[in-house]
Amino acid sequence: MKYQGFTLAESLAAAFVFIIFITSCVTLYINIHSTQRALSNFSLVCDDLSFTIERMAREIRMGYRFSSTNPNEISFTNSRGENVTYRLNPSRKRIERVVNGGSEVLILTSENIEVEDLRFYLTGENTKDDLQPKVTISIKFKSISGKESEKYEKTVQVSVSSRQLDMGF
Repeated sequence: MKYQGFTLAESLAAAFVFIIFITSCVTLYINIHSTQRALSNFSLVCDDLSFTIERMAREIRMGYRFSSTNPNEISFTNSRGENVTYRLNPSRKRIERVVNGGSEVLILTSENIEVEDLRFYLTGENTKDDLQPKVTISIKFKSISGKESEKYEKTVQVSVSSRQLDMGF
């Protein structure tokens, strides 16, 4: 008599292979989803920080009368004649733009970024040194959104020279 169908051993082997396959697919899906979330968070933080750096660099590029008594802040006169200060607010861990001594305070960095350190390195600020003013901005930041495994810490540095001639007449 011929029996049709699978034996118990064959059924168990097929079920075992199927379970291994499904477990691998689920693990792969979880890893891809986690990586996508981390890259999305990284992209958001990079966009926010890029906006902040570009805003500061654009205004510094057109500024004059630079001074920096504290490495965490820089003051200058912008193209509209306003006295502008960029500084780190250590309690909020955000970069601020202050106009005319505090009449207007604007927070530049978003809630996704915690600025650990902000440094301004100024050269050529003296009108008699025959150097064009140049500001190097160094920002150490960390992301604060997402899971702990998706957070990261980086340092970014950019140099900007003023387009205004700095001549001592």
